[in-house]
Amino acid sequence: MSPDKVCHDSSSEWGSNYPTCKLQCQMTLMKENLWGIVNGTEKAPYGDGAAKFQTQKDRALAIIILSIDPSLLYLVGEPDDPVKIWRLLSNHFQKKTWANRLALRCKLHSLRLKKGQSVQEHIKSMSVS
Repeated sequence: MSPDKVCHDSSSEWGSNYPTCKLQCQMTLMKENLWGIVNGTEKAPYGDGAAKFQTQKDRALAIIILSIDPSLLYLVGEPDDPVKIWRLLSNHFQKKTWANRLALRCKLHSLRLKKGQSVQEHIKSMSVS
């Protein structure tokens, strides 16, 4: 995995495996000490620290944008704020609607361990969307 591309192995990785890509991107942001900016816990200081904060904010935004597959960049439009982009991606790929919840519940109830299938494979099939 190159430092520029956090989760960019296939053309539809963010769409088909959003939870994994989200986690990898989050860990990259944490490694760079930028997660506090993206999750909103670190606010812009007044005075001397404002320029440094803006630089960190730009770095966080770059990490997020560079980790998104180019075919999905239309979702972010003109990115200017990493907090907004993170929420936008979350809202797009993890919609919290009753229909999605119902579909997930139906999927959960239909999962069965197949004959000859290992428990590890079965658990993996439950966690893959």
